[in-house]
Amino acid sequence: MEEDLVAAEAVPAAPLDANAQQEGEELRQGQ
Repeated sequence: MEEDLVAAEAVPAAPLDANAQQEGEELRQGQ
């Protein structure tokens, strides 16, 4: 989780959140 926080600080928040939401939805559909 700490690595995710570092990545969040290194990458702009908006695109990161959008990518996280898309990946989360894909994972939910896959399962």
